[in-house]
This record gives sequence, C-alpha cells and structure tokens, in this order.
Amino acid sequence: LVTASVMAAPGAVVIAKILFPQTEKIDKTISVPREEVGQNVLDAISKGAYEGLKLAANVAIMLLVFVSFIKLFNIFLGWAGNIPIQDIGEVNSLSINELIAAKTKGFYSGLSLEYLLGQIFAPLMWLIGVPNEDLSVLGRLMGEKIIFTEFISFDNLKTLIRQEGAITYQKSVIMATFMLCGFANIASVGIQIGGIGSLAPNKRVFLSRYGMRALLGGTLASLLSATIIGAIA
Repeated sequence: LVTASVMAAPGAVVIAKILFPQTEKIDKTISVPREEVGQNVLDAISKGAYEGLKLAANVAIMLLVFVSFIKLFNIFLGWAGNIPIQDIGEVNSLSINELIAAKTKGFYSGLSLEYLLGQIFAPLMWLIGVPNEDLSVLGRLMGEKIIFTEFISFDNLKTLIRQEGAITYQKSVIMATFMLCGFANIASVGIQIGGIGSLAPNKRVFLSRYGMRALLGGTLASLLSATIIGAIA
C-alpha cells in the first residue's frame, strides 16, 4: 500500500493537469486567521481534535449508511431474482438467481449488487490488463470502491483471497491492491464537501463544482498505477 500511495501521487498530478489544465497564475499567498489556528498550544490542540473528530464521525456514518444500503439493495435484488423465466433451450423455467448461480458455478448465489457491478466494470478491467478469468471479480471490487468506499472493497478483497478459487491469478490480487488504494468514491465527495468545506467555507462552492471531476481523476490515477504494476508483475 505504501508503494501504491507513492505511485499514485505523480499519477494524480498528471491526471489532474489533463482534466483541469492550469491556465492562470497560481496564488501562493497563504493567510490563516489567528482565531482559526488558536490562541495558544492548548487551544490549537482542542480545535484540531474537534475538527478531526468531525471528519472521523463523517467517515464512520458514511460507512454505516453504505453498508446498510448494500444489504437493503441485495434484499430487493434477491427477491427480483426469484422471478421465474424461461431458460433458452430448456423446458423447465428457472429463476434469474438459479441461472446466475449456474453461470458462475456457485460463486454468486443469485442476483446481487456485487454481480451487477462485476458485469458493468469487467470491460474496464480488461482494458487495464486484468486476466480474463478475474475480470468480473475485480470489476466488482472496482464498482464497490467507487459507489461505496475502499474500506468495503478491501474487506471483500481479503475475503476473496481467503476463498479458494475466487481469484485465479496472483497478478490480479496485486493489481486489485493498487487499484483500490485511493479515496476516489462517491462517499468521499460528500466528505470532501462537508469536511473540507467546514474547514475552508470559502472553497465549498469550488469543491461542489469539481467534486465529481476529482472522483474521476482519482479513479484514473488508481487505474494507471494498477496498469503499470500489472505490466511488470
């Protein structure tokens, strides 16, 4: 993860310059009001602890909400997947869940958010050089990272590594590690606007305007690192 973080820094600068070209002179003047810093050491510590607590609470609440959302969404998808359909070439009607379970050889028990994300992001994984056998799995992890958080994706990656046969190649594990190392997700956009916006209220409009572009840039930077490490792995 340390290597991934170091690699992501120059990649993020390159992607940022492409998405948001610098056309004006940079204002290097920094002015922080004394009351924002604190009147003394104890005041500064208390202010810093309070602001840090707000950010930590924001992250914790986001995780709780999105994990709950995954469970709720999968309940509805599982219910929809039980609707019987006519399988092509078969006399008996099968449900969507049964077809998915048969197609994935039991890796997915039925229609779920994880399955949908894997199918949606599989072409992107193919573009960065992920082995064909692991396209759906890494696509699922990438989708979870963007829509939810990297914490959920890393936790699921740990589970997949321990599950025999879930990920075919060690190269895919390495690429997934580099790909998931980053804070580019929808929840982070909200944290960025709410958290950083509270620290710098005059930048709240700027953060809101370019939040999704920052999400795209962070995602591309992580994919760039994964592509490079995949080429030499």
